Amino acid sequence: MARKYELTKSQWQAIKSLVHPTRKGPGRPPRNRRQVLNGILWVIQTGAPWRDMPRRYGPISTVHDIYQNWRGDGTWSKIMTALNTDAGHNANALLGSAKKRA
Repeated sequence: MARKYELTKSQWQAIKSLVHPTRKGPGRPPRNRRQVLNGILWVIQTGAPWRDMPRRYGPISTVHDIYQNWRGDGTWSKIMTALNTDAGHNANALLGSAKKRA
């Protein structure tokens, strides 16, 4: 069962292909994108500053950087569109009135 501010299984299925990490060379493996996305949603929905994001979502700098990258390359818009167009999912309801905060 998803926590209050986290994606459900069906919501994740609708968008997971949009956020699949690409590995470029050696180094650390990519952070779990569902975990990252849930962290982003937690910040947006609660209106809390990034520094207050629970550790279970990963390092603050990593989650924030991925969010900024997604906003910059259009991935965030694709996620919201996919959630809005997929049957039974509504990104506006998911984000509530705080969606513009982050």
